Amino acid sequence: TPLMAAAQNNHVECLRALLAKGADCNAKKKNGATALLIAALKGSLEALLILIENGSTIDEPDDDGWTPLMAAAQNNHVECLRALMGKGADCKAKQKDGATS
Repeated sequence: TPLMAAAQNNHVECLRALLAKGADCNAKKKNGATALLIAALKGSLEALLILIENGSTIDEPDDDGWTPLMAAAQNNHVECLRALMGKGADCKAKQKDGATS
């Protein structure tokens, strides 16, 4: 979705405009990924914070059980990790194969 593209590239003004027009911050790709997971994966901190402020489900997993916290950890995006944990992300969440953050 356009919201996911804005989140991936940390295009904050586009993200805000899309959300103001009613974009669904919890919409999913075919693999179950949300804009929040994509922002965490790419280290787009500002986008991540805006999405959380606008109602993104913080621990929403993709189809494999991968959460935004796991994506941030895998890619060493420390500021995203801190932000997610500060907002209550589940550090004990498990993927379908049992792996954790």
